[in-house]
Amino acid sequence: MTWKLISVLSGVALACASPCLAQPDANAPSEPDPLAGFYGNTLRIAVQDYRGLRFFEPDHTYHDRVRGQVFRGSWTVEGDRICTQSPGFNRFCNLGVGKTPGETWLDRDPYTGNKVTFALTPGRQDDR
Repeated sequence: MTWKLISVLSGVALACASPCLAQPDANAPSEPDPLAGFYGNTLRIAVQDYRGLRFFEPDHTYHDRVRGQVFRGSWTVEGDRICTQSPGFNRFCNLGVGKTPGETWLDRDPYTGNKVTFALTPGRQDDR
């Protein structure tokens, strides 16, 4: 009888402890959002004769405004690159993770090799 009671109590103790182990530590530091500087701001993209504006959202969506047209898609982060995919267009992965408003940087179009200029500007701006 004593062994049965001990095994039942051990089972109850393990059952109670397991959910506690699976819970994330509320005090553990979380990783900063790598695109935090992009939300509410405008990413200007220029390559050869292309000029566009890109607006990122925290829900992993974005939209581009190019010559009065709007294109929507989704974004992910892969290493030090922001990858964007819009239906009907190529997937692009370019530098930009961790940038803040006021920064400008260069990268290359992964398909053509052309130089691309990115400028993260404060606020949401029109495509003029």
